[in-house]
Amino acid sequence: MAGTLKEITENYEKLHRLQMIETILDKTHSYVHDVVSRVEDEFDDCVDFEDYITESVIKSTKENLATLGKYLGCKSYADLISDVMHKQ
Repeated sequence: MAGTLKEITENYEKLHRLQMIETILDKTHSYVHDVVSRVEDEFDDCVDFEDYITESVIKSTKENLATLGKYLGCKSYADLISDVMHKQ
């Protein structure tokens, strides 16, 4: 066997972390894309646009980003945003 059990376990943990980051980003993108597509299909005029749709997408995205932040090593959503803003 190449590597110790500890090394193999650590590598599986790293792989799992990457898979979770990918899954969170993919699911977030799919959800937002689906909502936007449905709204575009049903969008006749600006009068019928429901604010709850936007609020729902924002809430879901924030929740997903908070989860993503944990896999990126941030302790909270605020830490994630702060970290991202300081990198610019």
